[in-house]
Amino acid sequence: MSTVTGFSGQYVSLAVALRLALDDYRACGAEPRGKRKSIVEAIEGPRARAINVVLLNAALCEATINTVLSLQFSPAMWASVDRLPTIKKWTAIPQRIWPGCEIPASDALHKELAALFACRNAIMHPVPEVHRGADESQSGNVKDWRTLDDKLVTGSHDLVLRLLQHLAKFDFSIKLHHDSIAEHLNRR
Repeated sequence: MSTVTGFSGQYVSLAVALRLALDDYRACGAEPRGKRKSIVEAIEGPRARAINVVLLNAALCEATINTVLSLQFSPAMWASVDRLPTIKKWTAIPQRIWPGCEIPASDALHKELAALFACRNAIMHPVPEVHRGADESQSGNVKDWRTLDDKLVTGSHDLVLRLLQHLAKFDFSIKLHHDSIAEHLNRR
């Protein structure tokens, strides 16, 4: 029997922080389409709040799958899994433990997770588009940043719960993680 120690406070903190950031984003209102009046409005407005939601959502997804998988693997095996991309941890690694647990790339859940982490990576590791003359020499990751829209921000707020529901079909003990997060994510 594996026991998780020193994590429950972080788990709860991420779920609560995500709920509060999402409430703040919703109170501020979605960013209107079209040009902004100034860069300050972009920094102080919905875009800044959306960044908070995306980063916290990605952190909660990563912390959750790390907890679930670290309970399943030996320390040596976990060391080989720990550095894998979070998307792979959710979509491919679980089938090593629970056959049939794959989330195919064509699945809406996989696409939503990929969009969340593409946007998160663009925020955390921005790469500018660089043009030299008529040739584009570096495409950057601005296209991933552009996915930061109201649908991604508000539509993915329960992504971690839906991912856990998928895993719980194969291992009922995962429902405990789901219920713990849901309690704090949905509290009003």
